[in-house]
Amino acid sequence: MKRLFVALALLGPAAWAAKPAPSKPKIPHSHHSAHGGHVLMFGDDHLELKAAGPNSATVFFSDKFREPLPAGLFRLEAELVEGERRRPVEIKGDEKTPQSVTLVWPGDASPGAKLELRAPRQVLDKGSVSTDRPQTFDLAKLRPTKKP
Repeated sequence: MKRLFVALALLGPAAWAAKPAPSKPKIPHSHHSAHGGHVLMFGDDHLELKAAGPNSATVFFSDKFREPLPAGLFRLEAELVEGERRRPVEIKGDEKTPQSVTLVWPGDASPGAKLELRAPRQVLDKGSVSTDRPQTFDLAKLRPTKKP
């Protein structure tokens, strides 16, 4: 305690009046739809699903600041879930748009079908960065609504 008092006395009044350093400004974390789709969170990462056809969707990948990320950083897994029945979903990449992939599921999917997605992001030295927990997404949300 004596050392602290001596140190403050030696530094003079400036030490007594010192203010804490200002904190860093907060950068906004957005959940807006950059491509007109539905946004899902996997840890700090975002996946946006947008209908691409009657039985397909495009998945766009971005970080917590909504900056695009290459699809190759993720180990995306997808299944079509219809009650107890599970079927594989094809994942197609495209070299022209490396920050997205296309999901294609069987055309005879039931109206209540859901997509179950896992999307852990891979970092060589750290393994999975984002969560490996699956998220379920209702396909009916992707189907375009008919205008009256």
